[in-house]
Formats: sequence, structure tokens, C-alpha cells
Amino acid sequence: MSLASDQAPDLVSIENRQLRARICELEAELAIAKSSSPELEALIQNVTERRQLEERLRCTQTALARHAAEFEALFRALPVGVGVSWDPSCRDIRINPAFGKILGVADEENASKSRQDGDALPFRVFKEGREVPAEELPMQVAARTGREVRDFCYELVRHDGVTLTEYGHATPLFDENGAVSGSIGVFLDFTELHRAQRELERANEELRRSNADLNHFAYGATHDLREPLRAIRIYSQLLARNVKLHSDPDLLECVNAIGDSAARMDRLLRDLMDYIQVATRYDQRTEHVDLNSVLRGVLSNLELSINESGAEISCPTLPTVPGHPAHYTHLFQNLIGNAIKYRSEDRPPRVQITVTQAEGVWKFAIADNGIGIEPNYTARVFDLFQRLHGREIPGSGMGLAICQRVVQRHGGRIWVESTPGVGSTFYFTLPVDGADRAD
Repeated sequence: MSLASDQAPDLVSIENRQLRARICELEAELAIAKSSSPELEALIQNVTERRQLEERLRCTQTALARHAAEFEALFRALPVGVGVSWDPSCRDIRINPAFGKILGVADEENASKSRQDGDALPFRVFKEGREVPAEELPMQVAARTGREVRDFCYELVRHDGVTLTEYGHATPLFDENGAVSGSIGVFLDFTELHRAQRELERANEELRRSNADLNHFAYGATHDLREPLRAIRIYSQLLARNVKLHSDPDLLECVNAIGDSAARMDRLLRDLMDYIQVATRYDQRTEHVDLNSVLRGVLSNLELSINESGAEISCPTLPTVPGHPAHYTHLFQNLIGNAIKYRSEDRPPRVQITVTQAEGVWKFAIADNGIGIEPNYTARVFDLFQRLHGREIPGSGMGLAICQRVVQRHGGRIWVESTPGVGSTFYFTLPVDGADRAD
């Protein structure tokens, strides 16, 4: 075989119809031209790159077909309503079976309210009592503006009389040039959840009315019960004076017991009224409460007990918190009063109040050196009418229950850590008001 130097590199002249070739790793096509002369002309072209491109194209088409099949299967199987439109005007919207069931139409039907064929769809869309025109629906807005539409809540009224509560979310679709080419929407049926929410709201409102009525009744009954108790105490005191004149110690003891019982019952009723008021005043408008002012009032109320016991009370500057001054008076007076009341016999009471701020709350600690609480009672002390010392120490068993209710009503929590014979520390948290800070 000979090849002229001025011939093209892919054109080979074969002499005497004999061909000598060198085998290499390439894919080529051989074209032999018909000729009457004894010489043959052949064209050999390397098609390796073309075959590789064709193979990659085939693999890409296979992958696209697989993804399309997966999307179609997902589209039809999703339990939520899905609509897709590749029309920027959303005149044609394809829906999945779940959305067709919601709308009351066949899933192969064009479900667009913007359709131009004049056929009316068997449903209407309302929002806050107003029928929503097609151009304000989520998919149409997303396709028109190129922005997402989130949490579009509406009522769907079908021609069969069924009314559904729906939530829609739509996002625009874009072509390879970045232009909006349509939109896709997801629609959730919240009818049952919305109905359950309304039932729960009605039940809660009824419960609030019942609780308010019960609180009013309990407060009124408690207030009215104090009147006959006051009469019993007065008459028992008069009777005790007469008994003293006749020098009958047994009868005098009975009369004094009647007076003491009436006094305890009156104290219990007063605490019960305080407990009820903590709940009934919770819904009133809160204010910024300076706890330093509250503490001054509490110490003034407890002045007699502090002087008699020799108590020492230390406290830093306290913050300002949202709430009601009367509630915080109950809180601090009960905790400090208990620290004095449950003191040790061999040492005067020492009460230390501290406060720190962390994670959006004020954390208070009121520590004492009193008789302490057994570990198995630290949770029970906050229960109503819970008394650990019988009649040895006067009280109604309501004080810590009131404290717990005050703290919980203001979004905090309260707990106690105690060592018997050493003392107790009551902790509670209150929300940070931002108007003041502890030094």
C-alpha cells in the first residue's frame, strides 16, 4: 500500500486490491467507492467519539425515563393533593388522584379555575367569607409573581354540598433560561383537624366558664362561711368570761377549744380565698412589678414575727417582673413566713434571698436554717391542705399551694431542696421583664 503525501490523512489509495493495515483500538467506518479502474478508493472515518456520545445520550435518556416514572408513581401515590402546571397562566393544571378526590373531579381532568374552555368546575373557593377569583389562587399567584405562596387557608365548597378546610402552598417552576414556566402546588385537607380544633376551643371556653363560676361560688361561699365563724368566736369568748367567774376549768377548756377551732377555720377560709383569687385575677392585665417594693411590704407585714424570733433576712436588689403585686406578696410572705415559723429551737432564723438570671428567666432562692423537710415530703409540701407537723405548728396547709399557683400562673416553676435539721432552700423561676436587672 502506498499513500501520496498530498492526500488527505483519511483517504487511502489501495493498489492491486491488496490492503495492509495496522490494527489499533478504535471504531471506524470504511467506505469503498465504486470504480471501473483497477484501483479502489476507500474512506476510513474514526467514529469512536460519536459512539461514546451516543452511549452517554442513551444512558441519560434511560435515567430520565426512570426519574419520570418515579415522579409519576410518587405523584399518583401521594396522599396529599398536588397540582402541576407548565403554563405560566395556569390555564391547564394536572392533578393527582388525592387532589381529585378533594376537589370532586376526575384526576385526568383540567382542574384549573383559569381554564378557557368555558366548562365550570364543580367547586368554589372561599376565604374569610369572600369567593376567591382564579387569579388569586396559590398556583396562579406563584406563576404570575415568581414567588412562593405559603399557608393559604381557604374553604372549598363542592357542588355536592361538602365544605372542606384546605391549606395550600405553591411554588413557581422555571425553565432553563430562568423564566417562570408554571407552578406546582401542594394542598392539605385540614377539615377534621379544623373541626376538632373548634370543638376543643368550645370545650375550653365552656371549661373556663365553669371554672369561673366555680371560683365565684367558692369565693362567695368561703366569704359567707366566715360570718357564722366570727359569731362563734365572739360568743365563745363571752362564754369563756362567764365560765371563769364560775371557776369550772373543764368547761373553760371546752369553750377555749371551740374558739381555737373557729380561729383555725377562719384562717383556712382566708387562705382558701387567697388561693381562689390567684386564679381569678390571672386573666387581668399584668404590670411591671418591682419586687423590692413587694419585699418591703412583706417585711412590714412580718415585722412582729421577725422581732419575736430574732430573724435576720438578707437580700440583694431584686428585679422587676411582669405580673400582679398581690400575687408576689403572697409568694414572698408565705416563703419567708414559713422560714421563720419552721425555725430550729436552738438558733435564730437566718433567711438569705438570692437571684440570678439565665436562659430568659430569673431564678430565685430563699434559703433558711430551719428544721428542714424529710426527702419523701419535698414534692407533697405543695399540695393543698398538706401539713407535715399536725397542730404542733399553726397553719392551714395552703401557703405553699398558693406559692406554687402564683409561680405557675406566671410561667415559672417552684421546687425545694432540704436537709432535715440543717434547713431548706425554696427555688422558683419568673420570666425576665427586661425593665430591670439584679445587681
